[in-house]
Amino acid sequence: MNMPKRLTDTEKWSDEWFMNLLPEEKLFFLYILDNCDHAGFWKVNVRLASFQIGVKVEDSALLGIFGNRIVELKDRWFIPKFIDFQYRGRLNPSDQVHKSVIKLLEANGIDLSPYLDPSQTLARPLAGSMVKVKVKAMVKVNTNNESFDRFWAVCTNKAGKIPAKGAWDKLTPEEQETAITIWPRYAAECSKRQISMKHPQGWLNDKRFNDQFESGRRVEMDRSLKAELKSLGAI
Repeated sequence: MNMPKRLTDTEKWSDEWFMNLLPEEKLFFLYILDNCDHAGFWKVNVRLASFQIGVKVEDSALLGIFGNRIVELKDRWFIPKFIDFQYRGRLNPSDQVHKSVIKLLEANGIDLSPYLDPSQTLARPLAGSMVKVKVKAMVKVNTNNESFDRFWAVCTNKAGKIPAKGAWDKLTPEEQETAITIWPRYAAECSKRQISMKHPQGWLNDKRFNDQFESGRRVEMDRSLKAELKSLGAI
């Protein structure tokens, strides 16, 4: 059986967001990239993924961590950047492989306009504008409001939403992504140790997301290692 070959981004290992993932989260993200179809759709089967990876994964928590890198559809997850990377961001309706990708995108209600050259036309018109607008909203460029909504969805301490939003707006986009990734681990650690969680505002102001929670203990980011990696040009 011939297995499909795909391009891979070797720079992901130096990406701040990817570096902040736990090993099982990295593995699951790579699993989705390898097991999605040629249009970037993965038919959700968490039980099979957990079996093949060898680690139990929780899809609800991971969706919050993966953020806008994954779009949740009815029974599939879509990777918006898959086509950008695998097909250089442009689809040609006259190419047989590309035509198959276009068909899958249409079937799942994904707006084709970002992937088609303006000079090219389809044999039949795009799907209705309601679906087009809806999907556009799902994969829109990240904004403070959208990213805060993602954080608030994974945040299990709902005290003080307005002051938390004020603290959120002071963070850089990179810090916001890190906070979304780290909160579920922070909450799990607090639950395991039976200690109270900080209010989101204080947690964000203190930048507690720079703490790593792994294997039931708090581990500070190894600043000397990061400095060494930077000096080597690795990050």
